Amino acid sequence: MNRLGFGLRLIILSSALLSAVAALAQLPATVPNAPIPTPILNAKKIFLANGGLDGTYSPWYNSDPNRAYNQLYAGLKSTSRLELVSDPADADLILELRIDGDFSFFRLAISDRKTHSPLWTLIRSCPNCGAIRKNDLDRNLDKGLSAILKDFDNLTGKPSDPAR
Repeated sequence: MNRLGFGLRLIILSSALLSAVAALAQLPATVPNAPIPTPILNAKKIFLANGGLDGTYSPWYNSDPNRAYNQLYAGLKSTSRLELVSDPADADLILELRIDGDFSFFRLAISDRKTHSPLWTLIRSCPNCGAIRKNDLDRNLDKGLSAILKDFDNLTGKPSDPAR
């Protein structure tokens, strides 16, 4: 390669790099948080739906496929600032708990009951929830459910109990 071709390529590469650096320098260091949807902040009543399991059910999971739903329901009843109702027509928000079939994550979808619009989704991974020993699996699932409950409490404005 001759010197002129090499020099021209070096100039083009340098100006491309400088342009990229200048573009990055114009980006804000932090992006402000988007607002939480008003229906979540104004809600008074919630309905929890059991979205079930995606995939196959693990027979090790306490032999009760509804355990996670029941546990989250009890947690919401005891800690949430929102009233749990048994009829979705009476609720402001519909919450749907789904569990990945291999228990690797929980998904709590929140939608507006009136408009049926999805508003927010909380996802919590559940590391080692595919454990083979039943006691390990139960303990890991309990941690995942506690974490998603804490996320919900934080989202809806109730300070969470740090002991959870």
